Amino acid sequence: MSGRVWFCFLCFYFSVLVDVDGVVSRFREGIEGRVLNELGINASELLNEFMGLINSLDKKSLTHLMVPRSAIGRLAAIMHALVEGWHDLARAHALMGIAESNTKLQARLFRELYNTCCDKSDDNYRLALAKLYLYHV
Repeated sequence: MSGRVWFCFLCFYFSVLVDVDGVVSRFREGIEGRVLNELGINASELLNEFMGLINSLDKKSLTHLMVPRSAIGRLAAIMHALVEGWHDLARAHALMGIAESNTKLQARLFRELYNTCCDKSDDNYRLALAKLYLYHV
């Protein structure tokens, strides 16, 4: 079985299992970390922003949010969502990246991408995406 077919099968399988509550509980676990407090990011505002985004997503998109467990995986998922034109999903991934960040710099880079996403003609957006990419390379 090819890699793409296998990935599609897994997405279909997990889309049956994933619900909004599962995504929100994973996000809540992440925002309780100390990195957000050190950056002065209000966790309740971040949760409200996240809830607004995921309510517009379908089950397949929720599955995409649950799969990445590392920051580089999160970046790859953001880039995939951007290529496919799923801007709300890319923004939700950026918020998950903020919540799951281990360092202040990483959280700042995900936040910058979230704030500027997804206007291709905006230099700040392209710069934020390039910074996040170069951080992981």
